Amino acid sequence: MKELTNEKLTTTNNEDNFLELCKICLSAYSLLPKIASSIDSLVVAKASATIFLPELTHIEENGEKIIRLTNKKVALINLKLFIDESLNLLSDTDIRLISARYIDNLKKDTCLKLFNISERGFYRKITRALDLFKRHFFKKIVENREVSKEIFGEMLLTDILNNVSEFKNKGGDIDLKGDLICEFIIRKLRKI
Repeated sequence: MKELTNEKLTTTNNEDNFLELCKICLSAYSLLPKIASSIDSLVVAKASATIFLPELTHIEENGEKIIRLTNKKVALINLKLFIDESLNLLSDTDIRLISARYIDNLKKDTCLKLFNISERGFYRKITRALDLFKRHFFKKIVENREVSKEIFGEMLLTDILNNVSEFKNKGGDIDLKGDLICEFIIRKLRKI
């Protein structure tokens, strides 16, 4: 998959691109709480630094940094909420299929054994489940345009999704690489 840009994230009129975006968002889903927690730690650190450096310029700078970090966290929370709400509209079987393949990042062969299903049956069911998820997720984005602009307009989200996409394209295991992605994102956040 080609690298995602903010423009591609906000213009989701191409159905194939939107399906790819859904898959990547689902793959990034398990990383979102860890990154949000790291943002909390950074906000506390910035607030503490303001206490010890009470000069007006430091207060203003750190205040702006805290606001930017908080906006990034809100975008991550909203993305997680959109995913949760979209998943909750699916059947239990569809949720288990999507969760196993994309959220837990299990390989196809593992999913086949887990669900005791043929490869053809698995692809048929996962394709149908993803199509339903895509429709619900798209509806959430359309119904909440302002929130969607905030979510997909964040460079942080673009970085997360591009890193997840890169690891997936190289056949990487997100569970093993998730910590690397989080560390990369946290290093970028510290520079704010």
